[in-house]
Amino acid sequence: MRILLTDTETSSLSYAEGGRVVEVAAALYETKHASVVESFSCLIKHDSNDAESVNGIPAELIARNGLEPGEVWERFLRLASDAECYVAHNASFDQGFVASSVADTMNSWLELRELWDPFKPWVCTMSDIKWPGTRKSHSLVQLALSLGLGVSSAHRAMTDVDTMARCLTRAQETMLHSCLAANFCFGGDPPPQNLDMLEPLIRLGMRPKKRYVARVPFELNYLLKQHGFTFTDKPRKEWFRRMPPEDAEKLPFRVVLSDDDSDREELRKNLNAMLAEIGDSSYSDIVTSWVRDYPNRISEAHDRVQFRLNEKRSMTRTV
Repeated sequence: MRILLTDTETSSLSYAEGGRVVEVAAALYETKHASVVESFSCLIKHDSNDAESVNGIPAELIARNGLEPGEVWERFLRLASDAECYVAHNASFDQGFVASSVADTMNSWLELRELWDPFKPWVCTMSDIKWPGTRKSHSLVQLALSLGLGVSSAHRAMTDVDTMARCLTRAQETMLHSCLAANFCFGGDPPPQNLDMLEPLIRLGMRPKKRYVARVPFELNYLLKQHGFTFTDKPRKEWFRRMPPEDAEKLPFRVVLSDDDSDREELRKNLNAMLAEIGDSSYSDIVTSWVRDYPNRISEAHDRVQFRLNEKRSMTRTV
């Protein structure tokens, strides 16, 4: 299995408020061999960097040495075309900036239209992967330290991508060693040395997700952070997380499906795009009618159509 480890450095925290990607790094990673196949890192031309104090990238360096956005995103998407999913730390942040950047660049760089797959899954190393061991926080630095890895610096795109790659490789080594130890203690044949321990972890993270909102008393908020929930005050104050329904059922506190209108509108746009790609008018009519009759279950319809589309793509690749 091949995945694309991805990280971005941005000029601010909000694309809608003018923030742009000023650096992107990506590494094509092969889980079977727990190794990087190919990688690249580029500065992207922009006229400012309000986050220079955080990422340490001088605005002058970006303006002088940054490449044109279309050139960078074409190279990024060509590398991504060989991967089954994107993997990032705090993936929702990178996913939002990548999607918005590619969409804005498509009009002037037409090659991106054929390369861009808006439905390719994103897996978050912070909340979607069950790492071995324990850690004090959800930061990438703490993840690396908990796996016995040194961290020399942070907040540059390629540095963080390299850290993710080393974390995955160490996790493979740790889990394989535990498997060998268990076989030694309880008997049985040892597992093959090239056993891919990472692919099952990544595929669990690729499962369809829904947006859940926590319903807990204030004094239990510490539990929400431990389980990967994020606080937002827009459009209202709430703790939320996108996660597979089967995982939500196992949480030690009450959660409810989000009724965020903007979230529904995003699902509706994605649903229509997927139906168009499937190209079955009868099936499209059935789904559209079902969503019209049961608007509160659009998330369920989205996940079913996503599954059918994935099956179609898998059959196409096989042929």
